[in-house]
Amino acid sequence: MNSLSSLDVYLFALYSTFMEVVLQSTNALDICFAKTLLSDVGVQYFVLDEHISAIEGCIGIFPVRVMVCNKDTDLAKKVLAENNLLGEML
Repeated sequence: MNSLSSLDVYLFALYSTFMEVVLQSTNALDICFAKTLLSDVGVQYFVLDEHISAIEGCIGIFPVRVMVCNKDTDLAKKVLAENNLLGEML
């Protein structure tokens, strides 16, 4: 049986408290492009569900989420919007 460790619970609390999803997509190219754009402007990001999305065979069931720190949310959204990547934003 697989149960959540205390580290899993801590990381979930940390991400949900201090980070915000700025992009959600099933398109691997959009995610890759977003990661490059965010890196170029110095925004640290965390990608969720990237592995499960790859395993499911690119049929688009599990979207990948890109999260950034709350303090970088406005900059990240601006950069993504300038490059037409916010069509699938939450």
